[in-house]
Amino acid sequence: MKGQPVSFKKLFDKSRKVFITQKKTYGIFPIDIGLLRSKGEGQFMVIAPTAREAGNYRKKLIQAYENTI
Repeated sequence: MKGQPVSFKKLFDKSRKVFITQKKTYGIFPIDIGLLRSKGEGQFMVIAPTAREAGNYRKKLIQAYENTI
């Protein structure tokens, strides 16, 4: 995903339900978010039981990002 700079904390707060936590086995896992603040770029891995669900997680993260900037 590439866009406007944003802090990971703001993005996580807006999309907490899609990120993988210790209790959740499916969702989005941040791989490299170091450039989010400066360039608005990040790398994320989507883990889901089906391709359709993976696409849904991706859409939810993009919506959360767009609501954060």
